Amino acid sequence: PPRSTLFPYTTLFRSTVDGAIGYLILRNGQFLDITTKTSYTDETAQINKKYTYSVKSVSINGNLSASASITSSIKRIKK
Repeated sequence: PPRSTLFPYTTLFRSTVDGAIGYLILRNGQFLDITTKTSYTDETAQINKKYTYSVKSVSINGNLSASASITSSIKRIKK
C-alpha cells in the first residue's frame, strides 16, 4: 500500500502491479494526477491538512484496479 513520508510534500509509494501501464492518484476522492512511475509526490499538499489518497492501477485495456488508500496529515518537522 502507499505510504506518506516527510513534510513539506506527501510522497506515495506503491509496488509495481503486473500488467499496469500507469497509476491513477486521487486525493480526497478527487482526481489528482496519473503517472507511470511507482512513486508520486504531491507537491500541492498543505501544512496542517489531512488528506486521504487512493491509488488505482490502470491496465493496458483501461481497466482500473481496486483502490489502495491512506490518510495522511502534513506536519512540520523540526530541524
